[in-house]
Amino acid sequence: MPRIRAASVAEHRDQTMTRLLDAFEAALEEEGFAEITLAGVAERAGIARNTVYNYAKDKQALLVAAVRRAMLAVLADLDAQTDVAVSAEEQLLAVIDRLLADFSGGAPRLLVLQALQGSLLAGPGEAEVPRLDSRIEDIVRRGIETGEFRPSSDVALTVAMMAGAAEAAVRALSRGDRSLAHITREVKTVLLRAVRA
Repeated sequence: MPRIRAASVAEHRDQTMTRLLDAFEAALEEEGFAEITLAGVAERAGIARNTVYNYAKDKQALLVAAVRRAMLAVLADLDAQTDVAVSAEEQLLAVIDRLLADFSGGAPRLLVLQALQGSLLAGPGEAEVPRLDSRIEDIVRRGIETGEFRPSSDVALTVAMMAGAAEAAVRALSRGDRSLAHITREVKTVLLRAVRA
């Protein structure tokens, strides 16, 4: 039986999951998803290989958990901005700043792309991955209601097109031939033109 070095079993499980996800993200950045093994993740996390299965059935489940963790952090930032009553435009720009900064700061590219696309599905028994696109839809709808943004007959389609522009920005950033500041400025211009009144 492993020794628990936390105040409770729940805290121990949280700490272990954090170590696993940190190790998984490091492996994803260095090796790519196809090369990752649960044994390698366990070794990086400093835990027994069979312990991993108490937290995730396979590497796809770890990917879902990593994306979920990243999305919860972004959504917490959005919630904090809502609490201080910033404009819809400021909220939208903050989302772009956060995603591109996370990407350029070494966050695994796949996690950022999944966050933009909202396409990763949790398996049975796994926690749902929050979707950023639905939150952006909320921001756009609020902007329409307040008159900041132009009316739209299909907000979901508008947001899907905006996500395509943001994804193109991430891909441009990954090529490394343009600066973060330049790409961020350009994608913000494109997104604001898509929604401004």
